[in-house]
Amino acid sequence: MGTFDEGARVRAGESLKFKAQSEGVTQADLAASMGVSASTVSKVWSGLLKRPLHYVGMATALGFTLEEALGQEDRAGMSGKVIRLGVSPSGPSCHVITVAARKGGSTKTTTSVHLAGGFARMGLRCLLVDLDGQRDSTEWLVDAEVEIGVTADDVLRRGVDPALAIVPSLIDGLDVLPAGDQMDTIESAMAGQWGMERRLDELLEPLRARYDVILYDCPAAMDFRIVSALMSSDWALIPTTSSTLDIKGLVSFIPRVLHYADPARFNPRLQFLGIAVTRVKRNTLLARDARAWLGEEFSGLLFDSVVHESTRYQELAGFQSLIYDHDPERSGDYEQLAFEIAERAGFTPKLGKGREVADG
Repeated sequence: MGTFDEGARVRAGESLKFKAQSEGVTQADLAASMGVSASTVSKVWSGLLKRPLHYVGMATALGFTLEEALGQEDRAGMSGKVIRLGVSPSGPSCHVITVAARKGGSTKTTTSVHLAGGFARMGLRCLLVDLDGQRDSTEWLVDAEVEIGVTADDVLRRGVDPALAIVPSLIDGLDVLPAGDQMDTIESAMAGQWGMERRLDELLEPLRARYDVILYDCPAAMDFRIVSALMSSDWALIPTTSSTLDIKGLVSFIPRVLHYADPARFNPRLQFLGIAVTRVKRNTLLARDARAWLGEEFSGLLFDSVVHESTRYQELAGFQSLIYDHDPERSGDYEQLAFEIAERAGFTPKLGKGREVADG
């Protein structure tokens, strides 16, 4: 949304309130389903909150889109992007992005490593933080001969300085904070410890001065690790395949992510960056139907760039290679997605291999 002025917010809030009340949904019901406080629901209904993601999340929880909550005049001014509202023209010096998925097999790790590599190819200093106990990103990007001592497990579990854990990847300009072997046990170990979900944000804050982009590759579960990542992030990105089950699962998953954008209780910086559709089979009716359904259900949140299905991606991790070098003819999908993300989030690539990027 290019503009979302007070009048539009009030009208959207009134429409959302009418929709809820006409269906017998109370403030308490909405607060519970969205994972926010009742006061936040009240502020949305009154049009007091400026961030569009709260209105998007409530519309999704009520089973319709934000555009349907707005009049024709307001819709005409939306320009299709609800994400950029509230971002200053200069933006933060470092953009922290959580890559989250509702289940395994959603290409979360493939997307994480290719976006990290793509940003590095643009001339941006990038750090990928591997929070997944499977350690796929770590094993994909870090030379097997590199000695790994301190890991993300030590950072989360014991509060170790993350700078001590960073190792170089096989990609110029891209560093990795590797996952530890015990990452998957951290949920039970940290249970009941008050405020631990904010530890990662506090510890990684100094690293913002060293990098242009930090990406979190999270496990496919809404546990302590993904909560910690969301509490530390500016943006949340959800990759999904084009299968019917995966895209329909987004209806329940997106509000769970937006829960941590509640400014009163959690992370006031967090915004929803968008949905990246991957493993799209070319020229198939299913793929076209999936894109059409997503476009209707999540208008303004879907990236124009899609990543097409290819057996090449199954080879890459074993070769410790990215599609850009392994099969350059097929690298355009992730390259375009990386540039679209950079544009939407408001940071400027410096130089892409084979193409210069104009400032601003």
